[in-house]
Amino acid sequence: MTAQVPESAHEGLGPIMAWALEHLAEPITVEDLALRAHLTPRSLHRHFRQRIGVNPLGWLHEQRLRRAQELLERTDHGIDLVAEQSGFGTAATLRRHFRQSLGTTPDSYRRTFSGRPGDGVVQPQSLRVRRQGLEPRTCRPVGNWREKEG
Repeated sequence: MTAQVPESAHEGLGPIMAWALEHLAEPITVEDLALRAHLTPRSLHRHFRQRIGVNPLGWLHEQRLRRAQELLERTDHGIDLVAEQSGFGTAATLRRHFRQSLGTTPDSYRRTFSGRPGDGVVQPQSLRVRRQGLEPRTCRPVGNWREKEG
C-alpha cells in the first residue's frame, strides 16, 4: 500500500500521519492526532488544511477507505473483517462510506477490481472513483497528496 505521508516524514505532519497509517484499525480521533503532534485540534486542522489541503478527519477517512479498497482487492476477507482492519469498525459504517465516497458497495467494488478469475466481468473504472482521485488496484492518489511546499 502506498502511504500518504509527506516526503520528509521527519518534518511537519509526517510523523503523525505515519503513526496514523500504522494504526488505522484502531480508533483514532483528531484529538489523538493533535496530542501526538503537540498541537491543539484547531492548530492541527489549520496545518492539515495548509499543507495537505484537507482536514485531519477527511484525510483519516480517505486513508481508511484506501486500506479497505486494498483489502477488498487483494484478500478474501469478509466485509466485517475488512471494516475492522481498515478502522471503520462495522460493515454498516464501511458500506456507508463506500456509498458516499465511491458511489458503490464494498461487494461491488471487490467484484469490479479484485481481478481474480471467476469474480465476473471486470468493468471499466467508474467516473466517480476517478473523481475521488483514486486508482483501483494500487490505491494511490491520482493527484499530489504530499505536503504543500512553503
